[in-house]
Amino acid sequence: NTYRVVSARTQEGWPDDGTFSELWRTHEPICDLPEEWRFRIDPDEVGLRDGWHRPGLDDGGWETIRIREFWEAQGRSPYDGAAWYRLDFTAPELPADKRVYLAFGGVSDGASVHVNGEPCYESPFGDNIRHELFLADVTLHLKPGPGNSIAVRVWNTGWCGGIWKSVKLVARK
Repeated sequence: NTYRVVSARTQEGWPDDGTFSELWRTHEPICDLPEEWRFRIDPDEVGLRDGWHRPGLDDGGWETIRIREFWEAQGRSPYDGAAWYRLDFTAPELPADKRVYLAFGGVSDGASVHVNGEPCYESPFGDNIRHELFLADVTLHLKPGPGNSIAVRVWNTGWCGGIWKSVKLVARK
């Protein structure tokens, strides 16, 4: 199924300047998240039941994958369905008096986000958010310093899948 092995960089709207330009009117950047995450497909959809979103999960046997790229371009073509991304993350100092969010530039096609085991965002069932920037409110769940866990379940219904744009930590102005 080689027609689906395309680079995210070739897609309209991929660069950060266009993706996040409107967001900077109401939010300020704190940091970019790393591009390398842990990754595992979930064809039997056991991830939530088996706690793939929980902190402390041993994901040492998972693949390493880059965000800002489709999973097909990284050896997972053709695969449609559920897959999980995980990142153990050291958060910088966070503003005490502001709401803090993970800003996802684009996920194909749907997503649910957990921080330190807690649900923070779920795209509406059946909606394709491929070209939509979305915010996951992590104010109550993310703590400054090491020991933070981010887990994202991505659901891809066709074409190319994954976290195909940047993920940033931002605060409301």
